[in-house]
Amino acid sequence: MLTFFSKITGVDYPWVKYSQITGRDFVAGAMENTTATLHQEGAQQDARQLVDGNSWEGTIAHELFHHWFGDYVTTESWSNLTVNESFANYSETLWNEYKYGKDAGNEHNFGDMQNYLFSGSDKKDLVRFHYAHREDMFDAVSYQKGGRILHMLRNYIGDSAFFKSLANYLTTNKFKSAEAHQLRLAFEEVTGRDLNWFFNQWYFSSGHPSVDIDYLYNDEAGNVKVIIKQTQKSGKGFRLPIAIDVYQGSTKTRYNVWINNPVDTFTFRYTKRPDLINADADKVMLWQKKENKTLDNYIHQYKYAGNYLDRREAIEFAAKKLTEPRAAELLKSALNDKYEGLRQLAINLADIRKEAVRFSFEPIFAELARNDKKAIVRATAIQKLGDYKKAEYAGLFKTAVSDSSYTVAGNALEALGKIDEKASAELVKQLYGQPLKGNLQTVVMNEVLKSGDETMAEEIIGGFAAMPMSQAKFEALGGLSTYLAAIKDISFVRLGVDEIAKFRDAVPEAYRNQTDGYINGMVLKGILAKKESEAKANAGNIALQELVNYIKGKLPESERKGF
Repeated sequence: MLTFFSKITGVDYPWVKYSQITGRDFVAGAMENTTATLHQEGAQQDARQLVDGNSWEGTIAHELFHHWFGDYVTTESWSNLTVNESFANYSETLWNEYKYGKDAGNEHNFGDMQNYLFSGSDKKDLVRFHYAHREDMFDAVSYQKGGRILHMLRNYIGDSAFFKSLANYLTTNKFKSAEAHQLRLAFEEVTGRDLNWFFNQWYFSSGHPSVDIDYLYNDEAGNVKVIIKQTQKSGKGFRLPIAIDVYQGSTKTRYNVWINNPVDTFTFRYTKRPDLINADADKVMLWQKKENKTLDNYIHQYKYAGNYLDRREAIEFAAKKLTEPRAAELLKSALNDKYEGLRQLAINLADIRKEAVRFSFEPIFAELARNDKKAIVRATAIQKLGDYKKAEYAGLFKTAVSDSSYTVAGNALEALGKIDEKASAELVKQLYGQPLKGNLQTVVMNEVLKSGDETMAEEIIGGFAAMPMSQAKFEALGGLSTYLAAIKDISFVRLGVDEIAKFRDAVPEAYRNQTDGYINGMVLKGILAKKESEAKANAGNIALQELVNYIKGKLPESERKGF
């Protein structure tokens, strides 16, 4: 990463050293400090976790890239925070693209785009001069939206100009603070273009386009009209440069056009009706869209357009049309896609409740479960095979429980439990107490916690109490509450409730609005509801009634209503 980031920024890593530290009780995920990044302890993964891929790799890239965008040149104000965070965010896409290929980069970019689009942040400007608290700036707009804007800018001006502009911005403003206008000036100097329209639209305003795209073919006139209508509720119009590819077989003709109006119509002539017209052919637009393509169009798009999102769109469309044989064949082809992320998607979208899918896809699932090179694909295929509940796969599942991947092993153990509860329970007993992480730990703990085995109470409650303040401990609350609801020993229930309340009260004040609702409203109230039900069924049990009152006492006054 140090070499790659030095190359693309045109600035050699500017500091004398680089250290990384993992720290317990660090709730912020990660924080770059110049020359030394502090990571949450989740960054420290064991070999079996890494079989599934380094889940922390994006964060490592993000914090390292801050040593250029954030430390070498820092933001002039909280209002301009995005000149730090959007670049750190986009570095994750750049690194994935470089290290794992274009599909991996585009998948990461797509995921971050979805994070923004579903964040409900369309009324926030990217550069904000009014905010209630500085922490409000650390959101899906400063990060994910900002990163996607950089992706569009890179596509618009080209890689060479984009990376030369980064070097210009960094060298011009080194060891200083800067704002979005200085970023604009750096890009304008390199490209020789006026980019005020781009920065005014994306940096100093809010929202994103929503579009309806229609294709009207007229074989008699020999032309097709591509109609793009902006439908965003804000009424704000966006100016968008896009590429439209017109396909005849495997041959494509590209047209670069501008969307400037609420409704724009682009007309293309043909002698033979095109097999596909692909608007936003590079799949870079930050927008929400509806498109009236046919199944034939999507089949052609999957085969010839080729980008990650081209194929993903085709897979998702086909998954909704599985009663049509050609859609099922497209999805079946996707099970062998060159990119593991799309193979996994196709497995997940294959609805085995549909008879044709259930029987024709099963051999492919079995082959992927046994032999796919990527652990995450094998894990997903095993999970799907588990839904068949066929005893013939017991051997496969038992073998896979010993897989080097925690995800494969966990999914296999869960699948085995659907066809052979006794064998699954025996494996759970063998595995409990061993060093487990990831999905295997989750499955084993869920089985133990559901069992309500009180001989393990001290170990389970004590294990939770010993965990440091972390996301992992927060995620363990659900399993612990299931266990406390299942056991009968009142002293253990009290002890467990005490530990949950202690954890709730130890969460830093800044994060309470994100945690209290779940801990009080779901975890503690869930235990309370179960114990109230038991108390009603055993009206003479004074100890149970006292336990109910005890749990109520752990809830804030506002949460006690209705009990």
